[in-house]
Amino acid sequence: FDLKYFSHETSKKVVEMAEKRGLLKSENDMLVPAFELDGVEISPDFKPDVNKIFKSDSVFDEIVERICLKTGMSRGDVVKEINRKQLELGNMLDVELVSLIVALDKDVDVRDMIPKVKEHVYRQ
Repeated sequence: FDLKYFSHETSKKVVEMAEKRGLLKSENDMLVPAFELDGVEISPDFKPDVNKIFKSDSVFDEIVERICLKTGMSRGDVVKEINRKQLELGNMLDVELVSLIVALDKDVDVRDMIPKVKEHVYRQ
């Protein structure tokens, strides 16, 4: 909201969604990221895409959900691990590709998701 990306109402919805998805958590009456920020770089011209934020049937979400179901990990922990792996790989790959790698590392069968990820990556 402060950066004028969204209206006040949309900002509240984005925060609610981020909390539900395990990306934000409450600490000492403040919202903080539920993942490591070290190494995260944001370009000066960054502007979030509201349509991508509110898209609930994303390939990424589906892969994360499968990892959660198979491993018993929380969504926040899975997202943290994906972020950690993405940093380890030098932020060179889309998060959807990294989520496939993490899923495979955890013996989660996501072979049927490969065409969806490929389509998503090439569409960008």
